[in-house]
Amino acid sequence: RYILINDRLQKVPENPFQALSSPITNGVITAIVKDICHLSSCKNTDITIAEYAQKKFGKNITNYAIDPIMSGVYAGDIEKLSLKASLPFLADLETQSGSIFWGMFQKKREIFTKEFFEKNITTAPLFSFRKGMSQFMQALAHFLSENILNPIHITSIINKKSTYDIITADNIFSADMIVSTIPAFCLADLIHDNIELSNILKKIFYAPIAVISLVYEGNINPLQGFGYLVPHSENQKILGVLWNEQIFPELTQPYTTVFTVMIGGARFQDFSRYDENAFTQIAKDSLEKYLNITESPMIQICRIIPRAIPQYEIGHIDLVDQIQRLSPTNFFIRGNFIGGIGIADSVKEARSFATHLGIGML
Repeated sequence: RYILINDRLQKVPENPFQALSSPITNGVITAIVKDICHLSSCKNTDITIAEYAQKKFGKNITNYAIDPIMSGVYAGDIEKLSLKASLPFLADLETQSGSIFWGMFQKKREIFTKEFFEKNITTAPLFSFRKGMSQFMQALAHFLSENILNPIHITSIINKKSTYDIITADNIFSADMIVSTIPAFCLADLIHDNIELSNILKKIFYAPIAVISLVYEGNINPLQGFGYLVPHSENQKILGVLWNEQIFPELTQPYTTVFTVMIGGARFQDFSRYDENAFTQIAKDSLEKYLNITESPMIQICRIIPRAIPQYEIGHIDLVDQIQRLSPTNFFIRGNFIGGIGIADSVKEARSFATHLGIGML
């Protein structure tokens, strides 16, 4: 894995000895000593990730490690992301132990095997399926095929006190219970008779993302690894680049080089002014500059998602509490703006919620 620092790709340290000399982890010894000695304890965890990281790890590690990692996960701004909402396991360690080192030692890696990835789902931080991530949704759709209406366009949901009317373009469906997992802004536009709840849902900000897939003939990537991330301090439009054929070789054709380039994020200005051609050119320019790839891709695909990833910013936990409080009886609101944005998070939340409702799992 690489991080772009001062316009050069720097390899992420793979062992403690490399960490001592890497520009990415400069100051790590001081940070470890302060943490072990409880000199950087932060009992108030309702703060931004930036504020916490600068106190805990120092400016350098914050800028060149924490910032690009959170940009890669959330496409977010660490000056706004809430520690308690975005990294609850880390906030819990601080609250309980005042130290990451001692907290992890006491839990004996429990947070990683049970809470963070949910061992019975996956222990891997990155995973896919033989036919890509869409295979997951296709399998669910096939299993539930007799109970799915698709395509369908819902225009509104009306609370009838004991039941709900789901209004579509050409029909009305009555329901005793509703479980919504659509994005917050989509649901907000459907509940016209609950303005207060609708307004709360609209407060959840979604960062924009453009995802560009580029396929080249031959093995032309000069580097080996996962890809690279870009800190905000580098003033780049790109958040990061994945080297697909090296991460999931089973999903790519032999003798091809495949890149996924992410552009945008919470800090991106004037995102709507760019089109597919502009984003694709930005991606190709980055590959040429940092990987010396001048060939034309065999395949290039750009998908623009104006509201892609929900941001767990300061105040997010209060927003979620208000959403749950304002939700009417038998109207349950879930989705990746509650409980985590990842696939593993969503599956874990689904299992927990299904158990709560007494519904059998697949």
